[in-house]
Amino acid sequence: MKKIVISALSVIFIAGIWMLVNFSRFSKVSYDKQILLDNQSAYNTLVQVCLSDFDTVKDSSSICTYSISKDNQSLLCYNSEKTIHLNSVQKQAAKVVNDTFRLDKHSLEYLRVTSDNVIFAIANGRASFIYSKDDVKPNFVNTPNEKNGKIYIEKMADNWYFVCKQD
Repeated sequence: MKKIVISALSVIFIAGIWMLVNFSRFSKVSYDKQILLDNQSAYNTLVQVCLSDFDTVKDSSSICTYSISKDNQSLLCYNSEKTIHLNSVQKQAAKVVNDTFRLDKHSLEYLRVTSDNVIFAIANGRASFIYSKDDVKPNFVNTPNEKNGKIYIEKMADNWYFVCKQD
């Protein structure tokens, strides 16, 4: 009986250690990878619009922030205070992104753009979908300038990553 109790406690102890070590390998933020995979062309369309505009304003800022208008007709660049009017394909892409994007039970708040990334972010800053132009794994959640503790990173498709804070 003593051997059985010791064996059972050992198994429970080892399982507990394994769970602690491996828990950090899983996202602490709810998300659905299929959202992006099923609508990747729409997300890529907005990425191209943002990167193209960023090339025109990047001299004044290393990071630009954009939002999609409520009617999906345009993007607003906060840095240059410029409105980017979308063509019909881009409008449809903006609608798809607005209708499908969901991270941590939040809708899309804004797009942050750097010379290498387009970050699809939420208001609480806990998670984002990140497009990496050179397919380099990001080491941040919201901007390259932020200091993060532990983060979870998952490659979802070529150039696309899900990233979230773990603390």
